[in-house]
Amino acid sequence: MSDAVLQENGMARPAMSDREMHVVASIEEWNKGLPGSALAHKYAMIGRSPVSFFQGTNHLFWADLSGDERLTRFGNSRTVTWIVGDCSTSSFTASGSDSDGPMYGLSLTDESVIADYQYDVWRLATSIVLLARENLAAAGSGAASAAGGAAGGGGGGGGGGGSGGAAEEAVLRAAVLAFARKYLKTVMGFKQGGGKGGGGADGGAEGGNALKLSQVLMMSGGNMKGRLVRFLAIVEREYSRRRLLKKWCVEEGGKWAFQEQPEKLQPCPKFEEDAVISALASYADGVNVKGLTRRLYADPASCGVARYMALTETSSGELHVLDVRMQQRPTAYHFMNPDERRAYRHRFPHETDRFLEASAALCSSDDGSIGWIELQEGVHPSATGRYSVRDVSPYEDEYPAAVSADVKSKLKGFALTTQDGLVELAEDWARILAAQHAAAASLLDPDPAVDQRPALCQELVLLSKAAAKNEFEELVWEVALSYSRQVEYDWRCFQKHLLPVL
Repeated sequence: MSDAVLQENGMARPAMSDREMHVVASIEEWNKGLPGSALAHKYAMIGRSPVSFFQGTNHLFWADLSGDERLTRFGNSRTVTWIVGDCSTSSFTASGSDSDGPMYGLSLTDESVIADYQYDVWRLATSIVLLARENLAAAGSGAASAAGGAAGGGGGGGGGGGSGGAAEEAVLRAAVLAFARKYLKTVMGFKQGGGKGGGGADGGAEGGNALKLSQVLMMSGGNMKGRLVRFLAIVEREYSRRRLLKKWCVEEGGKWAFQEQPEKLQPCPKFEEDAVISALASYADGVNVKGLTRRLYADPASCGVARYMALTETSSGELHVLDVRMQQRPTAYHFMNPDERRAYRHRFPHETDRFLEASAALCSSDDGSIGWIELQEGVHPSATGRYSVRDVSPYEDEYPAAVSADVKSKLKGFALTTQDGLVELAEDWARILAAQHAAAASLLDPDPAVDQRPALCQELVLLSKAAAKNEFEELVWEVALSYSRQVEYDWRCFQKHLLPVL
């Protein structure tokens, strides 16, 4: 234990262990450029729970696990693909256009890079454990034991009854093993097909795209009681472009304008508004901007990143909301070696180049509405750079997996508080992530093998054959369990040493 005592704003911090000093120093260094208000909001958000902390401290994940020697057990130079980069249960959302209807899949690629697939697998598995622990605690001590033995976790995943930690860990293990098993099966069964991205496997996402309601029904054998089926059915029935407008705007005299929402939206000075509107003319011909506002504190990861929302009107009079976000170097870049950084900069001269390529590879929302603009110096401090532009889907929403008092009445009861529910959604997330990893790998591998499988899929088949039975699943469980505990320790450290000094 170190005797070091740090000073902050005249306040003494308690003595810290080496890990505590590392966590405090890393968080302070990573966020040193944030304005005071943004820093306070971010700290408040990541201080809420280990789940929020995990979302807002991706740099700790990459510092801890980048280049981890365990990656070589099921990975090599041929198992790279486009990855989400900050993958978690929040990476999956409902989306879709007016013409296509709602679908469910990966949403944003602000942190995406080309790297080993296991970073996404490990991070999502850790996120599942953190979410499950939080939900089981919120639902009460009986939730874990009541769920024991359900849904065939395998390898010790069942086992009802028991007390406290043992029953809870059995539920967590069942969910993670089911996730890892379904991911591996989907990737190994993937075959390049017709169309944009190829064909899915195990009833997974076709073409690397997100799942439509009909596909989710097919996966579940027509079971209308499935959680994702019921969620998408509600989205299809209740969500609309008008609902999206009412979320962010107010209608007065037949005209729409952004609402006053001080914690979410902030009006722009006239010169800044003019500059952004002028830049948006390069996004699409004839774009008619009816309103503009700064977007504040959207989530822990993007807190402090320059961001706007634009209200636009099409030539047919339809109103759309655009998300305009500055694209910065992804977190993973800062943990690359010098050669990897040079290769990265050569491939992606601008961060919007990376964002657009990643969106085409991973996201169903790549429907031609994604683009970019550039803002020159002088718009406002820290605003110079390239920005991604995307049309916000009228169906955009997360599956309400967490126990929360804020969930709308129609979506109550969807929280994952039992082993059945956790396993079901873990397998859905696995199918989507695996199919989109494989489809993205096929785009990086223009000359696939005779059997039409990209290198990622071929290598996983070979590596799995050489491994012991269930070794892949057990490795994912090992990483998820140990790293979730590390995240919870780091979160307590953050609460102890950083929250009190705000």
